[in-house]
Amino acid sequence: MTDPAIRASTTADAPALATLYRAAYGDLADAGFPSSAAETDADEVREWLAERECWLVDDVGESTAPRPDAERDADDADDADDADDADDADDADDADNTDDADNPDNPDEGDTTASGGVAAAIQLRERDDWPCPEVCRLAVAPARQREGLGAALLDHAEGVVAERGYDRVRLRSFTDHPFLLDWYAARGYERVGLQRLDTRPFDVPVLERRL
Repeated sequence: MTDPAIRASTTADAPALATLYRAAYGDLADAGFPSSAAETDADEVREWLAERECWLVDDVGESTAPRPDAERDADDADDADDADDADDADDADDADNTDDADNPDNPDEGDTTASGGVAAAIQLRERDDWPCPEVCRLAVAPARQREGLGAALLDHAEGVVAERGYDRVRLRSFTDHPFLLDWYAARGYERVGLQRLDTRPFDVPVLERRL
């Protein structure tokens, strides 16, 4: 299987990223994990990009052979992307189901990358209150799931963290998610904390992996 082409995002990608995240977190809400990211727009994404690093895989409409269920992708998550801003309970890190449809209510926020869309994305942010950066907003479009895109993006983000001299990386997920916690555990992540949310039907495990 060919490794996906991962590139750094730019502000020009904000509309396509907003499309991806709205769909991803909309599906999460339907699954019982509500997030304000389901209603994000390009302006909000630009604000994220001003504070965080983001890498993505363009949707060129060329999928590869599916991987077995045991290797299915996790999506802003952390995503996962996001239990990203769990302090105000508005974000949930890892989103697993996304679609590529433009938002008909926001025609100016359609996909604008050269390829026409974003197949998957991940963000990384520095945290003064943690001993390492946080991976967040990991999302994969449903038509591109089970191709290894989520795993490849997480590998990339972890590699960047290691290159910067950190010996660990963290992310946040959801209690009672049907597969994400197991997926992260298989990658070596262990729970090191729990953020309790009063305004959401789930709490937020803080997961850490030694690099």
